[in-house]
Amino acid sequence: MFAVVVFTETNEVEVVPTSWLSVDQTVSFWPPYKSMQKAKQAVQNQEEPDETWDEHFIRVLKKYDCYEAARKKLMKATRKDSLTSEDEGAKRLRMPSVKLADQSVPPVPPRPRTASSKQPQQLQPPPEFPSQPVWNLPAASRSQCDINLLERDQMIFRALEEIKAQVRQNTLLLQALAKKQPPQTTMSLSDDFKFPIQSLEELRKVEKVLADKLQQKALTSYLATLGGVNPGDIVRRIMRHLLSDALAVQFNWLGRRGQKMAFSALSLTAVIRGAAAVQNVTASDCEVSIKNWLKYRGDRNGGRKRRAEQQQGPVNDQSSSSELDSDSEMGA
Repeated sequence: MFAVVVFTETNEVEVVPTSWLSVDQTVSFWPPYKSMQKAKQAVQNQEEPDETWDEHFIRVLKKYDCYEAARKKLMKATRKDSLTSEDEGAKRLRMPSVKLADQSVPPVPPRPRTASSKQPQQLQPPPEFPSQPVWNLPAASRSQCDINLLERDQMIFRALEEIKAQVRQNTLLLQALAKKQPPQTTMSLSDDFKFPIQSLEELRKVEKVLADKLQQKALTSYLATLGGVNPGDIVRRIMRHLLSDALAVQFNWLGRRGQKMAFSALSLTAVIRGAAAVQNVTASDCEVSIKNWLKYRGDRNGGRKRRAEQQQGPVNDQSSSSELDSDSEMGA
């Protein structure tokens, strides 16, 4: 979108993209190009502001969906005073040129006519003013006042510059955060989504719901809000939220070992990739993290200890039987 704005410091009106405006729409970026044609192209292309761009205090008059409509309205307004501010209702802003300096002189109101207008009217004498100036100060005092006013103006100017710098920094920070923020969910999640998924039956229900593209987008946006400090942490948070340990041990990535099923074939996997991609995790990093999480999931919650005990059980039985055989031979 584009907005027609007034640069309050220079009293100029121009078209700018709404992406150049601050959050409260009181400050706008402007490119540091000396060529007006290049600046116009930057507006049309909606270039991304950077640290070299200037900031100006502005007042938004009206917004339009396309540049042509905003420019047409701007040129028409500067010629025919037809631009209307949304904040001022039906009041029209009179702008005789692109420079908004008001150089017009208000018309003199006509003299009222009365029934006795044919008779000459007696003019009232002008009011008398004191011959001495009101501020009858010594020269030294006037000089000191001028110095104090100059210092005050300098302090105000420095304060305004600091405010502009702070506004610029806050605007850049908010724009950066807006780019990293995941998109909001446009629809509510289905009631069939109950996490973590405990069984294959619940997983089949989830896969059936994910046949709906809108539900895929909604679940992707939801999982993207779980966060993480790095690609591995992001994927692990998603996997822990989605799958219970009892269900996770039944899967590996391709399903080629024993009775395990292929996790890569699920629609849920595509949703996990999408949620990770929102947080700038590549597809390859996401795949590696999923494989590692599934590979070592059976070792958690005492699984490694139980597997070690199962492997040691047959060895202990064999050693016990061999000891019994040796004792029987010695007795014979």
